[in-house]
Amino acid sequence: MPRKGSILECVSVILLILCAHSVYFKHSTTFSALLEAALFFSFFLLVLRRTDPYRLLRVLSPGLFLSALSSFVLVAEILFGNDFVPGYLLQRIMLLCLILPIAVVYFSISGKEYICSVYLPLCTQLSSVLCGIGLCLWLAGTLHLIQPSFVLPVQWGGPQRYRSYFGLVCLTQLQIGMHGVWRFTSIFVEAPLAGFFILTMLAFELFLCSKTHWRRCVVFVIAAVCTFSTTTIVLLPILLAGYALTNPSIKYWFRHSAFQTYAKVLFVVAIAVCIPLWGHYAVSHKSNVASTTAHISQTAQGLNSFLDSPIVGKGIGNYTAAFADGGQTSGLLSTLAQGGLLLAIPYLLPIFTGFAHAIKSRNIQGLIFVVFISVEFAIVFIDSSCLFCIALALLYSWKLTSRTNDIYSSVRDICISSPIARTVASRDGNS
Repeated sequence: MPRKGSILECVSVILLILCAHSVYFKHSTTFSALLEAALFFSFFLLVLRRTDPYRLLRVLSPGLFLSALSSFVLVAEILFGNDFVPGYLLQRIMLLCLILPIAVVYFSISGKEYICSVYLPLCTQLSSVLCGIGLCLWLAGTLHLIQPSFVLPVQWGGPQRYRSYFGLVCLTQLQIGMHGVWRFTSIFVEAPLAGFFILTMLAFELFLCSKTHWRRCVVFVIAAVCTFSTTTIVLLPILLAGYALTNPSIKYWFRHSAFQTYAKVLFVVAIAVCIPLWGHYAVSHKSNVASTTAHISQTAQGLNSFLDSPIVGKGIGNYTAAFADGGQTSGLLSTLAQGGLLLAIPYLLPIFTGFAHAIKSRNIQGLIFVVFISVEFAIVFIDSSCLFCIALALLYSWKLTSRTNDIYSSVRDICISSPIARTVASRDGNS
């Protein structure tokens, strides 16, 4: 029987979904702070629930290291950096000093097997239900079978008011060139961030979960396509191709099929040819290139801001100084422009750790997941996303999990083989 997550883990997953730049998270600054605090305490309670209170300090040590590192970085930004916005600084403190370290602790003490067989499947299960119901409502709304039920006020690039179908699908962006068709963004504030959430859950299901559920994958694929996000549509076939080339069942079929050689060659050639053509078609056939032009301009602005102040940046949250038009398009460039190389350390350390562990353990699917997270960080504005921080915690805890389990096993074996333990065991047997 497969193990199921507890109620507290379900609450943690729901909070994680809401904190992934949903319209509820962006309702106001107060809502954002409350949801992030609730997410932190949910992980903290999960840690307390899975560990002995007498070993709490020892268990928290990996998280304390990350928290101390992030605190040092942020204090250096305050002392030596440029003008920062207090609200954004507090958000980085919550993400880098609290949520990321406590998630690392929870993943490391739970073990990779438990996370891949219980926690991550719970994430993908609840997310697929959300996307499945949302797709049905979105399709019904597109066909004018239902009407938006109420309006949600959101603080995203200024005060906004988004119409919504029962609070599960928000009408945030019209698709250019398709009259009356809205992009599917589920409960998230824009299509690229919705695409990041959907593709991350698909990557969890394909590369990290102990068992792949095809129904969930189909829902995620359809939802990703319906976002009409160029980034999402370009990355989607790359994820699927990576899974197809590394999945044992497909590789077994290649080896034992009667036309294995021809099928293998044709498949590799098709992937190598179709992915670049797909990306070129998606970019070149956009009827409106204003967003592409804006992204290119913001990328140049962010790079210039980073080069002007490469160590401490232009100030955390100071988007006006970092980007002339106040916009941003890349999580990596946004981090470098605001906080320079110092602020990038807490983000890049887990990524490098994940790369090193995946290469050392020859985990090809894990390596594909690390590459996917790195690419998303480079091209999507996710540096302030709680979901991105949880993905970083997974990467950082891979190495800690095996090492921690080895330590616990060694200590347990020493205790069991000690003379005192043998004496106690013999007395219990005689009695």
